[in-house]
Formats: sequence, structure tokens, C-alpha cells
Amino acid sequence: MSGEIIQMNQQQNMIFEPADLEQASPATVSRCGMIYMEPSQLGPATLIKSWIENSLPKTLTESQVKVVENMFAWLLPPCLDYVQNCRQIVKVSSMHLTMSMIQLYDCLIEELRSEPKKRDELEEIMEEEQQQQSGDNAPSPTPSNINPLISDLDDENEDGRPDNVVRAWLQALFQFALVWSVGAVIDGDNRVKFDEWFKPLAGGTNKNFPLPKDLKMPKNIQYPNRGSIYEYVYVKSDVGGMWKKWEHTRDNIVIPPSAD
Repeated sequence: MSGEIIQMNQQQNMIFEPADLEQASPATVSRCGMIYMEPSQLGPATLIKSWIENSLPKTLTESQVKVVENMFAWLLPPCLDYVQNCRQIVKVSSMHLTMSMIQLYDCLIEELRSEPKKRDELEEIMEEEQQQQSGDNAPSPTPSNINPLISDLDDENEDGRPDNVVRAWLQALFQFALVWSVGAVIDGDNRVKFDEWFKPLAGGTNKNFPLPKDLKMPKNIQYPNRGSIYEYVYVKSDVGGMWKKWEHTRDNIVIPPSAD
């Protein structure tokens, strides 16, 4: 060290996360607030448990919370292990990847904390979606297994949503959050390999990480086989949802002939 003093203003802070304190002087230790725990005592499971207990929407039923727990236990650990063996654009620890995944997932299911539309409005939306799908020649949309099922509207969640709608959201959005957090830190070549590895995993055909017995993964909730997982986004609706390619989520823009 040069012994230089770096001047900082009142709005600046510096946070260090060292692997150990072997090179820290007594003066450094005495001036810092520190909480030290072995990484093996924490791990991603601690973050997941805390988030599920404190931040999941309170409207979820016990069986739906179990779905979330199963998805975390089944898909997250192998994905964390996989990307740590890939070339990452910026090296990220498993704890930080888990936190990123949780934060993204929390944003995606935020809608479950609010009240849904009423039954008559849902039926109107179903009719509109049926007409749109029947008249749309675009190859991208992949309807989920719950779009539409009017008979299931009677099997409602505490917030008024059909149970199968909530389950589809929880499972499809979990995959989307996983891909765009854990799977987003690797470079282009490894994304191709991750795509080929992830689809069988999420489809329950990976013998090393089999589908939990009390969890169902309908084909229509899984990523479409055609194209890369990075090409799709899950679009929610109050009566279901579907996988769409990113380019099919925007309206066609007509450029006037007179435009320069």
C-alpha cells in the first residue's frame, strides 16, 4: 500500500466484502462494523427461506407456497452450479445470483398482491383472447394450459384468482426469472449451451435432477422447444398466460412515406 489518503465527500461510502481478515490491521478492524459468518453456514437456502416466509404474497394458499418451495429446491441449485463453471461476463457469487433471482421473481409476481378482475370481466377477456389466438398467424404465442378454462373460475385463490392461473404464473415466471438472473451472467457461447441444458431440466427429463413427485410441469408452461429460452417472455393475463417472442410483444410501427 502507498499510504495515500483518499478524500471522500459526505455522500460517498465504501463497502468491502473480503474473503477473510488475514491482512486486516487492528486499526482497520476497530473502525469497521463487521458481521462474520462462514459461507457454509448461510448459503442460498437462507435467503430463499427468509424471502418465502416474509415476502411471498399472503394470498397464496399452502399448496401454492409449496409449489414455490419445490421450484427453488429443484431448479435453482443445479443452475447455480452450472453457471459457476461457465465464463461469466462479471464473476458473481451464488449468494448474489440467488438474491438477483429472488428480487426479479418478486417483481414478476407483484400482481398477485392485488385484486383481480371480476368474473364477468374475465369471461370477456377469455373471448377476446380466443378470437386473437384464432386470428393471429404469428408462430410465437404458446398458450398456457389454463387459457381459458371457465369451469375452473370457481376454484379460486384467496384473492379471487383461479388456482390454476396462480400456479401457472408461479411456475412460468419462476423459469423466466431464473433465466434472466442466474442465466444472464454468462457469455453468448455459454448461453447456447445453457439453453440446451435447461430445457430438459425444466421439462423433468434430466435424470440427475428429476421432477419432484408432488410437482407438475405441464408442457405448455415450459419454455417452447423452438428457439432459445432467451428469445421468450411470459406474458400474464387474468385468465392465464403465454410464452411470446420478444419481437411479438410490440406493436408494428408504420413509418410514413414522407419520413426522412
